[in-house]
Amino acid sequence: MELVQTITELIKPILDSNEAELVDIDLKGPVGNQILKIFADTEAGITIDQCARLSRQISDAIDSENLIPSSYRLEVSSPGVKRPLKSKRDFLKNINREVKVLFVEAGEERHIQGKIKHATDGEVEISTELELFKIPLDRILDAKLAMQW
Repeated sequence: MELVQTITELIKPILDSNEAELVDIDLKGPVGNQILKIFADTEAGITIDQCARLSRQISDAIDSENLIPSSYRLEVSSPGVKRPLKSKRDFLKNINREVKVLFVEAGEERHIQGKIKHATDGEVEISTELELFKIPLDRILDAKLAMQW
């Protein structure tokens, strides 16, 4: 979605100046009643106060550029434990942790669960009990930590 990309570019400097990273962004709902969800994190985790500060700064930036001309609700929050793993950095931060991955291989969707062994700019290595998978990052549809409850 073009608007999401524009918003992403607008808020990146705000996040950078607050030493936060954009984990995900989601814009849903009908015009006039949209919900913009920004998921952010820091190396030490993100606090409620940091989310509130980011929310004010992001709202001001979006409003000053009139990117969403009608009513919308902005939510800035932590991605939580169900945080999607998307980048090399995400995978490297979770080396040796159990992960569930949905990816495309030979035109088909596959699910695996295993431990993250290594990540590069182009791929991640996931070790299951039976084999080692080298999965290109651009083929991963969804990856999340497998929580042991």
